[in-house]
Amino acid sequence: MRSHLLTSINDITCFGPQFLLLRLLQYLSLVRAVGSILELSDVTESMKSMAHAPHDERLQIVAERERQCELITGVLRTLKERIERKDELLHGYERDLAKLRSAKEHKLGCSGLKCFSERFSSIKYYPPPSQLHQIS
Repeated sequence: MRSHLLTSINDITCFGPQFLLLRLLQYLSLVRAVGSILELSDVTESMKSMAHAPHDERLQIVAERERQCELITGVLRTLKERIERKDELLHGYERDLAKLRSAKEHKLGCSGLKCFSERFSSIKYYPPPSQLHQIS
């Protein structure tokens, strides 16, 4: 990423000060918005303009911006991982809730004698031998 930024600085002089100013304002606006949303005071407080800075100072500003970008991406990566873990946990809760609802429906559907007869309808009753002569 560093080499990309350094070549961008060298290319900026080709487009003139208006392009530089536009690009700078867009970058600062984006970084301030993201830094504000993520509540990163380091990012929002240390914005410096590169428009009229000498070459050496531009390199320092670029290094500072790289640090800011790394800070923002680190926070975003952490938030993404937390969301993924919470999403997995939520899916587990949803599966457990579906199982609970299914068990509850089964319990309500099979209540009392109806459930008893359904469960034991396949079991044959064989009377004890002493009662066999009374049945026939």
